[in-house]
Amino acid sequence: MYLGRWLAWRAVGSRLVYLERPHPPRGVLKPPYSLYLTRVMPAIAGALKRGEEKAYQYLATSVQGFPRPAELAEQMRAIGFEPVLIKRLTFGIAVVHVGTKPAA
Repeated sequence: MYLGRWLAWRAVGSRLVYLERPHPPRGVLKPPYSLYLTRVMPAIAGALKRGEEKAYQYLATSVQGFPRPAELAEQMRAIGFEPVLIKRLTFGIAVVHVGTKPAA
């Protein structure tokens, strides 16, 4: 489970607001977004500060490991967050999940 078990017991009676960069959005934005994420952003970071391109290459790789927004919402529900709201930002390039876990 992506969120981990620690969240299941630490978040009782609270709200979780989780911002993520999910897989590239589908459709017409996917090719340019993928190019930007994997090539342009690391190149710009490397030009601004030597060695930073590796961190941005890692970001592009790690994004591929994130669960899709619906999968993450289901994982949040599975550990007791209800309701779980999903808000896509900037055409799906960023996603905010908001979940509430009632007090026991």
